[in-house]
Amino acid sequence: MLNPFERNLYRIDGDDLIAHADPAWNRFAISNEAPELEAVKVIGRSLWDFVSDEVIRHVYQQMLAEVRKGRSINFDFRCDSPDRRRFLEMRMTPFADHGVQFETVTNHIEERSSQNLYRRPAESIDELVVTCSWCNKIKITENVWHEVEQAAQILKLFDLNPSPQISHGMCEGCYETMTAKIG
Repeated sequence: MLNPFERNLYRIDGDDLIAHADPAWNRFAISNEAPELEAVKVIGRSLWDFVSDEVIRHVYQQMLAEVRKGRSINFDFRCDSPDRRRFLEMRMTPFADHGVQFETVTNHIEERSSQNLYRRPAESIDELVVTCSWCNKIKITENVWHEVEQAAQILKLFDLNPSPQISHGMCEGCYETMTAKIG
């Protein structure tokens, strides 16, 4: 069973290739029904294979540049499961040969009613629902984001069968918070 407050550590090398993932990485991948993310399947791959949104990529590239100058960066984010809100903290620190170490720890978990949007469906429709990679709110319109429970009602997600696909983006509030941390 996954210890919900277990630390998770991974590293990228100077070329942004995933160079190390500790045993907690695998436990987290398995507990989230993501066997394709087990360490053996991601070691040697580019970090950017897993970051599709251009805004998120840009923010991470800025953070990596700062860390590679010798600065550590800490930030909070969410990584929810269907029945839990998980509040995590990430610490990015310099590592040998321009590498970067990422350490995450779950600080708090809140139980909630299960949200099917976060389940990995056997099939999905082409419609995309955008979730913020930091606060996990769902995008309703260009500048309006809500928690998944409210978003499901507003977007009538329960009426869709099969479920829409989830894409990741970044809400304006989180973008401002993160760029302030970098600057």
